[in-house]
Amino acid sequence: MLAVAEAWSDGKVEKAADHYTEQGLFEFCGNRRPRPPIRIVWDHLSFDENQQVGYGEYRYQRIGVGDRSAQIIYKYRAIAIVKVSMGKICNWQECRG
Repeated sequence: MLAVAEAWSDGKVEKAADHYTEQGLFEFCGNRRPRPPIRIVWDHLSFDENQQVGYGEYRYQRIGVGDRSAQIIYKYRAIAIVKVSMGKICNWQECRG
């Protein structure tokens, strides 16, 4: 989850995709998908190895780049629930707070 957040935050979409299965399902609450550049910070993470299910609470910030500086132009908190198969995320469901 930390590697996924780091890849998204660095704008490396292909690197983030490497952490998902080819048939991975990514569901956003309200069908609103993030657009880069973004920054993701995990606040809480938990994972049940037996069930291969985990969740995390994170802060998402969309960064706007102006003439001389970057600033946060949109932010929200969300909880993601993930199902893992063979070490990769096969289902990601997100609900925003």
